[in-house]
Formats: sequence, C-alpha cells, structure tokens
Amino acid sequence: MLFRSDILPHLINLIIESLAAESDERRAVGSRCLGEIVTKLGEAVLPDIIPHLQEGLASADTNMRHGVCLGLAEITACVTKEQVEDFSDILTSAILQALCDSNAFIRDQAASSFQSLFHVIGTKAVDSVVPSLLVKLNTNKKEALKTGGLIEMDTWSPSNDALFAFKQLLGVRPREILNFLLPKLLQKNISASDAQTLGFVARVSGNIMMYHMNRLLPFLIKELISSDPKFVILSGIAVDEEVQIGRARLNSSHANISYAVFCLKK
Repeated sequence: MLFRSDILPHLINLIIESLAAESDERRAVGSRCLGEIVTKLGEAVLPDIIPHLQEGLASADTNMRHGVCLGLAEITACVTKEQVEDFSDILTSAILQALCDSNAFIRDQAASSFQSLFHVIGTKAVDSVVPSLLVKLNTNKKEALKTGGLIEMDTWSPSNDALFAFKQLLGVRPREILNFLLPKLLQKNISASDAQTLGFVARVSGNIMMYHMNRLLPFLIKELISSDPKFVILSGIAVDEEVQIGRARLNSSHANISYAVFCLKK
C-alpha cells in the first residue's frame, strides 16, 4: 500500500519527465521503465498510473504532454486484453483527451495509442472511442451553428478538435472508422454541417474511400436533386456570399475522381 500511495506518484512523475526530455536516451529509459511497471504489476498500478497521465495531458507544458502521450502509447502496447477490458474507461478517456490536443505531435501519438489498443481488443476499440468523439463533433457543429457558420476546417481550433481527432484515427484505421462514421453522415436531407464533415472525411481518408463509391455517389446525387436551393450541401473548400461550393476529391493510381460538386446559390 505504501508503494502505491506514496512512491508510485513520484515514480510516475520521474518517468513522465524522462519521456518529455529532449534526450533520446532519457526517453528510451523512461519508456522501458513504464513498460516494465505495467507488464509486471498490471492491475495493481494501472488505476493509479492512468489518472497521473491524464493530469499531465492537462498541463500547459507541451513537453509534459508529449511525454504523457509517449507513456500512454507504451502502456497500450504492453497491456493484455483482460487489462484493457478491466480499465477501458480510463484508457479510452486518456486517448480521447490526447486526440483532441492542440499539438499535432500529441494527436499523432494518441492515434498510435489507439492503434495499439485496436491490436489488443479489435473493433471494441472503435466502439469505445469513436461514439464519444462523434458526440463531441456534433456538439462542435451545434456551437458553430449558433454563430451562423460552419466549422473551420483548415487549421486546428478548440471548435474543431473532434474533426481533427477523426483525421488522426482515419490515418491509422480508415476502414473501421469509415464503417462507423459514414452511416451517421449519410442521412436523408443531409445537413450542411454533416455534408461539410463528409467532404473533410473524404479528403483525409485516402484511397479507402473508393470502396464506398457505390454507396456515396447515389446518395449525393439524390441529395443534389432533392436539395433546397437555399441549402448548402457540401463542404467548405470555398464559400462566398453568392455561391457556396463543396467538393471532395479522391486520388488513386487508377483515377482522380471528383465525386461531389455542389454549386448552390442563395
């Protein structure tokens, strides 16, 4: 009990500081140390380690958040399936927090942690992380609508953090994320914000989107035919007061497909 309550917090802080150091050697030592602790003590320390990592993710110090994400990636690479299932709530909460970070490196590390989690528990990782992220995305959309606009998509901001989190996940598990996300977006009378999201997803998903063409094209054409002229359909590559244009392109070795272009006047 003494170890867990008194020594472990100090040990974790030392490890995180090592992971956040500029020295590659210190980072390697910190990473190995954390991996050894999780491998040997597992269930005895995970409930204490993850909260300390989450505290580090809230730090204003970017180096500290870097170190925490490296530690999180090490943990997800070491844990067993049983340990993940026992502590899935705190693990996925930490990954979600890191996926929405303002720093691109941290988001990238969080995606690596998600990838490790997927290797351990398969599609349960998607079921654990993506629904919460989708709720956050919908909240971002509602907030954007209050100001009369769409979500900014070119650069990260707190108002589009969920969208950029999806971008990271699509980079590591595009097939599984699309299988979950597309049915949520391809709804009759698609909203402007959902159409914007669809365009963004198409741009960052790569060639995997080709496998959804048979579903996407009929849907988009039908929406174009039935759309209200006042309704903006697809995504914010260019928007001005007279014409609102949305376009998503897919590149492959076989074709360069412009699968949706809407030019709607107010």
